[in-house]
Amino acid sequence: MSWRKTSGTLVIRFFCLLAILALLLAGCGPAPTPTPPPTKAPPPAPPPTATSLPPTPVPPTPTPIPVKLSLGVWGGPADMALYEQAVKQFKAKNPGIDIEIISTPDFLPFIQKLQTMMAAGNPPDVITLGNEWFPAFVSKGAFLELTPFLQADPEVKLDDYFPISIDILKSGGKLYALPKDMGVDGLFYNKKLFDKAGLKYPDNTWKWADLLAAAQKLTVRDASGRTVQYGWSDSGLNLWPWVWQNGAAFFDVERNPTKCTITDPAAIEGLQFYYDLSLKHKVAPNIAELQQVPFRDLFMSGRVAMIYDTVGAQVSYVNIKDFEWGVAEMAMGKQRAVGMTENGWAIVAMTKNPKQAWQLVKWLSGSEGATIFTKGSKTMPALKALTGDVQKPFLDGVAYARPIFTSPKLLEMLSVFQAEQPLMAMGQKSVKDTAESICTKINALLAQK
Repeated sequence: MSWRKTSGTLVIRFFCLLAILALLLAGCGPAPTPTPPPTKAPPPAPPPTATSLPPTPVPPTPTPIPVKLSLGVWGGPADMALYEQAVKQFKAKNPGIDIEIISTPDFLPFIQKLQTMMAAGNPPDVITLGNEWFPAFVSKGAFLELTPFLQADPEVKLDDYFPISIDILKSGGKLYALPKDMGVDGLFYNKKLFDKAGLKYPDNTWKWADLLAAAQKLTVRDASGRTVQYGWSDSGLNLWPWVWQNGAAFFDVERNPTKCTITDPAAIEGLQFYYDLSLKHKVAPNIAELQQVPFRDLFMSGRVAMIYDTVGAQVSYVNIKDFEWGVAEMAMGKQRAVGMTENGWAIVAMTKNPKQAWQLVKWLSGSEGATIFTKGSKTMPALKALTGDVQKPFLDGVAYARPIFTSPKLLEMLSVFQAEQPLMAMGQKSVKDTAESICTKINALLAQK
């Protein structure tokens, strides 16, 4: 019996005794004051029910572990700042993917590191690479072909890109990367020096003869005959456009060539004009001088009036305070042609997370990612919708831009050029003899299986 029931019985019994006592005393005195009826005891509280029990604790949902990707890149501090900015923005939109940046300051060490990591079986999941290097890596099965990803992802539309930017990232008709940015060459000029010489600024009607004539008028020598201002310059090694503009080619085909063709008279004529600018006309610094002071430093310091350079060079030239500069298309030979480079984003075949790697490549090459790199480095977007701020000479140049050759034997072939070209650039070996030597060595390489 509960304590509540026992207490109620005792109260009832107590009031019954009071009632009996009142009847006994009624006949012995005045009528008593009516006694109020006894108050009933409150009913017993109901026993606890299931609804009043404390709730059963629910275990917390475990936080998913992010997928880890690595991104292989190269570049100096300014480049790394852009990569870090891109990774930060990507992670903000994709919190389930964590990214580690693997980098080297320069390109060739990056290539060497990439080859070493691939041999060890632990390369980055995604890398950026110049278009000319893709065949060498694709021939070894280094990258995933992107067609399956594109077929499953209708958000990526290749028609949004310049056709050439997609075409040069293909190998054997298959696409192995999406564009990062493009580099198209143009003619940069110092407006202050042109004004001082009383010359009109360069425009798209200029031909080689116009370039030479202006360079002669813009070259200045002191009383001792020492050149204190050159009319024109480039790196001293950019022989590609001179051959193309003269209607010739370096190889029978630019992709996976089988034969070197710069012994063609038109190719030799183009190369001769190029090196005559420094060796014969003395309107450009020779390669030995450029090793002492790079051509970009000469331009920025006002010691050369015109240079051929890529669109991305603007990232340095915007800091010039002493003069205003402009851009025009490169002077034309027998036809228009301009050098072009491109970097692409590729998925490494060894990745364990191809789905997430595709998400990264897609974002980096898309509008948000591309804007970070093209705005920050002044390179040219491959996405047509982002070219609103690109200067017209560079934009016009896309129509006749040409990348250098590509081959699985690219490194060995470039080594031949690097060994022979300085001799020609310094006049220590004739253009004709150098061209024949280059073709002999390269044809031997191409003949090897």
